[in-house]
Amino acid sequence: MTLPIRLSKTQKRRFYREAVQETLTKLYGKPESVSKQLVSDWWRRISDTEEFKSDLFMHSEPLHTAADIARAQTIQITPENEEVYQNILQMTRNRVLHTKKGNQPALQFLKIPTMTQAAAARAQKAANAPKAKKAPHQKQLIAGH
Repeated sequence: MTLPIRLSKTQKRRFYREAVQETLTKLYGKPESVSKQLVSDWWRRISDTEEFKSDLFMHSEPLHTAADIARAQTIQITPENEEVYQNILQMTRNRVLHTKKGNQPALQFLKIPTMTQAAAARAQKAANAPKAKKAPHQKQLIAGH
């Protein structure tokens, strides 16, 4: 399995973990709560190992790791489940790439206000209009404040 290059070490681990969990649910038929618990238990078991620290655990496909965790035989890849598996990997990758710590979106999209051509023309006209001189009593109010 090739992990996306743009991912940090933490993101790669998260990607792998989430891909394994989704695979357990969608290809091995485990309920979501069971998949989550199985992956949490597995993660806890390996987190202090040298294999984890060196990221060697990610050299197997999430499909194979899911089979090991579920204590099942690795499923035969068919055109139907190959598409499901590729979708799992793609969706997980996108979720990890576009989420930062605290499950907040990593990419913030700016809302750019738009204006009609008529409003833009009025704004341009107002910006180019000569500035009115202030009367002497207006200057005093401003200075006295």
